Amino acid sequence: MRVLVAEHDASAARLLESFLRRWEYEVATVGNLNDLWAAIYGQVEYGLLLLDWSLPALDGVRFCKALREHLGEGYMYVLLLTEEGQSADAARGLGAGADDYISKPYDARELRTRLHTGTRIVEMQRELATSHELEQYSMRDPHTGLWNPQAGLEILQRELSRARREGIPVAVIVGFIADDNPTEATHGPVPLGAPVQEALERLVESVRCYDSVSLYSTDYFCMVLPGCDEVRARIVADRASRRVRDLPYANTNDRVRWAVRMGIACRKTGEDVDGQQLVRSALSRLGQAREQDSIPASSPDEKDDASTK
Repeated sequence: MRVLVAEHDASAARLLESFLRRWEYEVATVGNLNDLWAAIYGQVEYGLLLLDWSLPALDGVRFCKALREHLGEGYMYVLLLTEEGQSADAARGLGAGADDYISKPYDARELRTRLHTGTRIVEMQRELATSHELEQYSMRDPHTGLWNPQAGLEILQRELSRARREGIPVAVIVGFIADDNPTEATHGPVPLGAPVQEALERLVESVRCYDSVSLYSTDYFCMVLPGCDEVRARIVADRASRRVRDLPYANTNDRVRWAVRMGIACRKTGEDVDGQQLVRSALSRLGQAREQDSIPASSPDEKDDASTK
């Protein structure tokens, strides 16, 4: 476990280093606030921070809050090093995001116990983060990076439950990417994957950060738009369509021109509808739009459709 020591007193820093190396920790030491931030922003990941509360220019409360914001979903265990009589300051530090404190002069056994506790917590946090990443990865389609059909349906059901509680609408868009070149006779769906990956990425970038885009089948995608009524959903659909259609593509010839065909369905405020019904309604709208455009209708094949049920 790597430990970062921020201690302005050189003799106190050497004492901590000797303890930590004896206990088989990897140690780096800084003596001022600028070097502390440089170490935190550097390439080395530290699991524990021993922070001298009296470090020059340190506003401990502001620092702890800033550190937690910087780390985001990451984690660093912060043990405050305080002087006797600084218990009130330490309490403020704990309230701002520090994990524990110990007062000088240090009792070696107490220090080791607190470091052991911090190490266990850091290891647990890392295991949880790894488990979460693996879970997220298993819910993604490996070819497109989108949520897989099962995950997409779970997201939709969750948003519908929240919408019922909070009395807000939810919109669903089901669609596909088509080759919009005039020489193409059907303008039908292109399998989602390598040929249209750049278009697919633009589609994802066009929605809000809390919207989701999943596979519905090999050729079809499904968007879930929390808080959107039909008017707002059409704005999202138009933005996605323009982004896919209008911008130039890298590494393609002039013949390539992608377009997006979409059907929209909304769960209105107070309406009781489940995810499957909403998706089927969006598919029906998509089919109607294709008929109006004189495009031969096709829908996801039975095998792909079944994967969403």
